[in-house]
Amino acid sequence: MPDTKKQQEQKKLQQQQKQAQQQQQQKQAQQQKQQNK
Repeated sequence: MPDTKKQQEQKKLQQQQKQAQQQQQQKQAQQQKQQNK
């Protein structure tokens, strides 16, 4: 069954949110490293 437009949009949003969370985690990790120096 092909995804409906709504489902595709939701999937896109979820992917964007996941990427944003990953980027935030990476930023936090980098900041912690700098603080440890």
